Amino acid sequence: MNALLARDARHRMLLRLWGLVYAFVGIQMGWILRPFVGDPDRPIAFFREDTWGNAYVILAQILRNLLIR
Repeated sequence: MNALLARDARHRMLLRLWGLVYAFVGIQMGWILRPFVGDPDRPIAFFREDTWGNAYVILAQILRNLLIR
């Protein structure tokens, strides 16, 4: 892999792009799997009302609330 990265800058760009896509999908999957992992104070529930929401919408709301104060 190091040889590819050293030989062509496109490989380095694609590796970074893959990392960003991987992180984007990982954050959303963590949000969707929240009923099973992540919140020890709440009981396991298979169907919550906000389970299929978008993690990035909630993140934007949290940032907005922090900046408005």
